[in-house]
Amino acid sequence: MLFAARDVYQLYLHTLATAITGANQSSAGKHTQDCPGGGSATVTLKDSDNSRSITRGGSAMIEFANCRQFGTLEGQALESINGGMTFAMNKVEGIIGSGGDFAVAADVTASALTFATNTGIGSIDGTMSLTGKHTSNGIESAVAKTSSVTVKRTVNGRTDSITLVDWFERDDYSAQTNTDTVSVDGKLNVTSPDGDASLLVSTPTPVVVTKGNSLDSGNLTIATTVDAVNAAFAGNSNVTLAVDAGKMGTPTAVVPTSIDEMNALLKS
Repeated sequence: MLFAARDVYQLYLHTLATAITGANQSSAGKHTQDCPGGGSATVTLKDSDNSRSITRGGSAMIEFANCRQFGTLEGQALESINGGMTFAMNKVEGIIGSGGDFAVAADVTASALTFATNTGIGSIDGTMSLTGKHTSNGIESAVAKTSSVTVKRTVNGRTDSITLVDWFERDDYSAQTNTDTVSVDGKLNVTSPDGDASLLVSTPTPVVVTKGNSLDSGNLTIATTVDAVNAAFAGNSNVTLAVDAGKMGTPTAVVPTSIDEMNALLKS
């Protein structure tokens, strides 16, 4: 469930980019575009200044109709998405999508956005505030903040959920080195048939991700009210877990592991 948090952030960001692209192809009104695997996404633009694009103070919404292969959740392709998201633009600088410098800030809200993967179904609700910058030399940054976004899923008749609470995530990307530098801070409230949990998540040292999937350095800490685990990354097959039972400030166990083993544990 932990890794779903990053996928949710990326889904919101990807949807904002799709809405901006669709709006920039039309004046006020609707613009429908095909999704990668079939279905459609219809963008409706409220063009407050008749600029034929999304600008500060403008708003838009996107409606998915059986939109396929639009993103991933916990490493699984979203087989379909249905429902809508709305966008309130707080800042727009530069020409978005031109390849030059631009910056954007928006509040993105999902309301009963439903999805299906090859193993189950689910929904996403809540508002996430996104800011993003792009420079012509390939440096990008994105920041996501939310007080509450909830993802529910049902797999084989079993329903669970995660809620991102007071969540902050920053991703700085360099096209020159093909690296992301990621920082997170916030709480994950997890509910499942096995019980509920509240996890505090932070990155004492930002995690550096190379080529989109190799966690080459940095630390991630996951804590409850009584225990904490710190994961130190030195490559996907070289992860060290330091367990602090009782949160005494000193590791009570140090365990070598890998990203695959962590994924299997956190998804279970």
